[in-house]
Amino acid sequence: MCRSILRAMTMLSILIALSASLLAQQTGSIVGSVLDKTGAVIPKSKVTLTNTATKDMRNTTTNAEGFFSFSGVVTGDFTVRVDAKGFRSTEQTGVHVSPGD
Repeated sequence: MCRSILRAMTMLSILIALSASLLAQQTGSIVGSVLDKTGAVIPKSKVTLTNTATKDMRNTTTNAEGFFSFSGVVTGDFTVRVDAKGFRSTEQTGVHVSPGD
């Protein structure tokens, strides 16, 4: 009976370790700040992340410090677009995300 419990615990440990490592290897994050030419932060800017291959889009808004974050981003190439009231829109293309970035 102890042998069966030990075997089951070992298998469970292996499965947990494998699933955790697989999840950790498939996504990354994109973070940044939106600033004007003088370096002043631009709060409440709309930031759009677009997957170049799939055209999937995610949106967020910068906080009071002009900071934005996209977590759980699948690996691939992206375009980041920023729209802010009183400013011209801007895009950054060719943003590549690798696992763990």
